[in-house]
Amino acid sequence: MPARRQTAKSVAAAGKHRLPEPGPAVPPDESYADAYNALVEIMELLSVRFSRASVASPSIFVAVKGKQLQPIIETDGRYLNFGSGFVAVASLSFRGQYPEEDEASVTAEAEIELVFRSPIPMTDDHFEIFKARNLHLYARPYFREFLHSAIARTGWPPYTLPPIAFQPPKASAPKLGGEGLSE
Repeated sequence: MPARRQTAKSVAAAGKHRLPEPGPAVPPDESYADAYNALVEIMELLSVRFSRASVASPSIFVAVKGKQLQPIIETDGRYLNFGSGFVAVASLSFRGQYPEEDEASVTAEAEIELVFRSPIPMTDDHFEIFKARNLHLYARPYFREFLHSAIARTGWPPYTLPPIAFQPPKASAPKLGGEGLSE
């Protein structure tokens, strides 16, 4: 814990905002937004690696006119602090399913580890925001490439995950200060 206080003091001395201590959920007020934005501003992505990846195709591809596979994509994540930063693990899954069927025709899953250098440790509260706003921005390009090639190797036509569509924030959209994505 002493290293944490020392780090927060050095960041505060450099003109950055101090992160609140971990604890109950903090409402996204202006000072909380400033603290989160300070964390995101100073963290640096060091490395990316797949820690787990799989693809399954229980049924063979048969082109049926008028039927289109519906993609279902889910993202989750977790993190672990270490001495000079944190590791964020993005868990992504894809299910390609025809609307009238109960079972997925093709599935793919991956866990992608993103190692960040940061003088400020990640907190549970900030990770919830990071997971919702930033984690997919880092992990999606790697999952997109994996998904494209893995599905093609199962005998299905390659599926390309659409790129992320950025939109300017709406005036009424809640945001955590500064520029960002609208919700």
